[in-house]
Amino acid sequence: MGPFQPVADQSLPCKCCPGTASIYGVVDFQRSCHDLKNLPLTGIPIYYHRCSACGFIFTTAFDQFTQEQFREHI
Repeated sequence: MGPFQPVADQSLPCKCCPGTASIYGVVDFQRSCHDLKNLPLTGIPIYYHRCSACGFIFTTAFDQFTQEQFREHI
């Protein structure tokens, strides 16, 4: 793959069913579903996967967050 290394798994087990989820998209950490302001980019990519069986879309970016980290960052 040359000098570039993947930073996300190409596919993961689905969090909802026995299916497999492939990379679906990536957004900057600062992005939300309520983009009312143009906030500066953080440079922190959040990768999303979509299950081919059930269609569930998810990220693993916050799976290891503590409650304190959620309060601070989300």
